[in-house]
Amino acid sequence: MQEKINQEADTLQSQKTQQTTQVKPQKSSVYQSKEGQKPPIQTKQGMQEPYKSPQGRKPPIQAKQRPIQRTKSGNSKSSEIASLMGQQYGVDTSSLQFNHNSSFPGKVGADATIQGNKIDFAPGKDSEANIKHEVGHAIDNAKNGTPKGDQVVNGHSVNTTREAAADKMMNAPLQRKTTASVPKVSIASTQNQPVQMIARGEMGELIKEIQNKVPHFEIEEDVLWTQVTTLKKYTSKSKTTIAKELIQYARANTMNHNQRRNLVNEAIIRAQNLNASDIYGNLANGLGNNESALSYWERSSPLSNDAEQKINDMIDHTLVLAESAREDFNAKLKKVDTLLSDEDKKTQDFEIHEAPVKKKDRILDKTLNKYDKDPTRVVDIVRGSIVFKDLEALMSAEIRIRKHEIFQIVRTKNAIRDVSKDKKKDREKDAGYMDLKLNVRLANGMVGELQLQVKSLNEAKSEEGGHSLYRIIRDSDEEKTTCYHPQKDAVKIQKIASGFEKIRATLNNKANDNEHPLTTDMAQTYRRLLNDIEIDLRDGTPITITKDSGRAKMLKTISRLVYEKAAEDIKGQINDKNSDVGDYFRTLDQNIAEKDAKIKEKNALEETNLGVPQTQDWFRSKFGVTLQKDLLLGIDSLLEGIATRLAIPKDDISDWKKNVRGVLSDCYYKNEKGHPLKQKKLAKIVTYFNNHFGISIQFITENQVTFKYTVHKALVDGSPACFILSTEDNRYLLAEKKVQ
Repeated sequence: MQEKINQEADTLQSQKTQQTTQVKPQKSSVYQSKEGQKPPIQTKQGMQEPYKSPQGRKPPIQAKQRPIQRTKSGNSKSSEIASLMGQQYGVDTSSLQFNHNSSFPGKVGADATIQGNKIDFAPGKDSEANIKHEVGHAIDNAKNGTPKGDQVVNGHSVNTTREAAADKMMNAPLQRKTTASVPKVSIASTQNQPVQMIARGEMGELIKEIQNKVPHFEIEEDVLWTQVTTLKKYTSKSKTTIAKELIQYARANTMNHNQRRNLVNEAIIRAQNLNASDIYGNLANGLGNNESALSYWERSSPLSNDAEQKINDMIDHTLVLAESAREDFNAKLKKVDTLLSDEDKKTQDFEIHEAPVKKKDRILDKTLNKYDKDPTRVVDIVRGSIVFKDLEALMSAEIRIRKHEIFQIVRTKNAIRDVSKDKKKDREKDAGYMDLKLNVRLANGMVGELQLQVKSLNEAKSEEGGHSLYRIIRDSDEEKTTCYHPQKDAVKIQKIASGFEKIRATLNNKANDNEHPLTTDMAQTYRRLLNDIEIDLRDGTPITITKDSGRAKMLKTISRLVYEKAAEDIKGQINDKNSDVGDYFRTLDQNIAEKDAKIKEKNALEETNLGVPQTQDWFRSKFGVTLQKDLLLGIDSLLEGIATRLAIPKDDISDWKKNVRGVLSDCYYKNEKGHPLKQKKLAKIVTYFNNHFGISIQFITENQVTFKYTVHKALVDGSPACFILSTEDNRYLLAEKKVQ
């Protein structure tokens, strides 16, 4: 240890850096489309397509076509209903144009559509409910701005994300105001605007699941339809719940069509929330239709004003849900208290501590610096802790919490161990504190963190100054600058200074102990480092301690010295042959390691699949798409689709497509029989994307690719990007996969 301490002293260094300033984005007018010149077409589905599709993650291909408008005779109440709703909601609806018996809605699989100020109804579909629904879209767009499209149907850009707002106005009774003020909000006219609609999804697996559970219950796909993510990701408990709710709503004859659809969608969203992960399988908070934040292009580019605003909006939404989740979390903590009290509390073996919701600035910090700009990955916003007298009590409680299923545990992270068995490189990275963390899924889909702690370690953290080092060490590990305001943060600075004073006393005591390896000179070196940091904190000077530098290693050594006595106590309990504690933690660590190994093995297997043909069943189950033969487009559509899916700025698309065409210029290769092979051309596409965008393009096909190929419509849904191409006899798919 003496040699290690001397090495740390020799590598002492100081680095200072400037903090960066982030500029807040400017907000555009709420009455203008966020997309610019292409607000989406919105549609109303009939009995055959009644349910709402979950919102996709990425923006759509923007269609160049304009919809065909045909004005024919129809419902004479359209203008009257629009006028009444305009008065009711304070929007000028006089510019709305109604086209009855139109062929356009059928082209996008809908009963009715709205594009700007033009509303089209399919023959016989101009009912009062449909009129109110489409006028509701117009009012919602006028007040809140027209949303971007999120998919393409037969060449038309469409949106499926604003149906709830239109349904709410559709279901509200019409109210005639006696004194109508002149509305201040007007509706934009049609300028090549995309479509908003509800798209049809696949119901086969869900119906099969329901029929397996209720064999004698007949259910038709057209009656019970919604877009559902792959059911394989759901637990059996979730499948049972969703099946029961869907059956219940399907039987509810007293409900109208839209009420049943909305209730089914709520059931689907709940099931999705309770199994939420990001598109790459990482644990995430379930936020319903607000799960998608930034496009791949935005995540991989420097933070823009628009991206920053999206992230802030997502965090605000998360914090609203977190308050409800915290109530659920604390209620479950009380159940744990009751469960453990019978035998434990009598001997004061544990203490339960509720905690406030994590603050927004820390959530933003972790979002930007740890989780690739994805706030759903921050899964410790809701948290609490239980402090136990010893490991025996902790072990007993953890076993009972699992057995009684008070929390739905989705991940376990353990740091409690005999640190003397750590490898040297691991020991140098450790700051000394240990606990057992359980990530738990809460009722609204949020993930919370239950920390199981040991009293001796907590006392070292709170009473011996350990916590005063935590923020500085954490910032160093995350390669950030630590800075406090001398006046605004005076209380925090004083707490850190008080902690440093306790640490200095600990260092003196250990240096004066002849049996301890810490020398007086090294203790003095450590005290000087703490003094320098304290001076900078009081002056408001930014502190930058480079990760793995000499100063960083010294801070962790100081921290380990603070927790040294508690770590020795933990070591003794783990190695006690008369206790089950050692076996418990060894088994726990083994289970965690096996689970992590399976995840790594799965990821490695997927990496080996790059460029390797897969079966159609494989990509159907993975991406939830089925190849369609009748959607033949050109290579430009493929490139345009990928560019849109990655949200590449329009100014860059032209050069980007030119570069891709250059990569693909050498089209044909001959095999042994002289036949051209397209698979090598595909390899060029794969190589280009891997080199330029930090992603992998996965190649999936039903059979070996052989001769000529055409490009199918690029599919975009909530899963990774899917771009479908076809040969003369076979089909294949390119799918985006993030490179870890």
